[in-house]
Amino acid sequence: MRTGYKDLNIKIGIDDTTFLVLNIVFERFLRSMPRHSHGNNSYEIHYIPYGHGKVNIDDQIYNITPNTLYMTGPHVEHEQIPLKNDPMAEYCIYFKLQKIILTSSLRWIRWLISSRKLISGSDRILRSCIR
Repeated sequence: MRTGYKDLNIKIGIDDTTFLVLNIVFERFLRSMPRHSHGNNSYEIHYIPYGHGKVNIDDQIYNITPNTLYMTGPHVEHEQIPLKNDPMAEYCIYFKLQKIILTSSLRWIRWLISSRKLISGSDRILRSCIR
């Protein structure tokens, strides 16, 4: 069983980094997920709500039990191997990171906002402009 949401383009910003969520998948592993890796700047968060198995991450094998959470990054080879009599299920969030390079004027504006040097009305306007 597999349920997937692709091409989501969900953006979450924290400081000067944007997390771009592209895919979310729920899958029950009835067979192994072959060894694979993802490209530059690509990450996956794996959550196992139930079931058992093993995960091979860069030739290191880990046991998977219910409520396991792990993350894989760029070029990290990984393979999921379910236990046949109690196969694991997984929620997987695939995302990329985007860094914003701030110009000196934007850094200065952020400094003004953070140091509370602006009046409250301007503060709201500037915050909406630089997000």
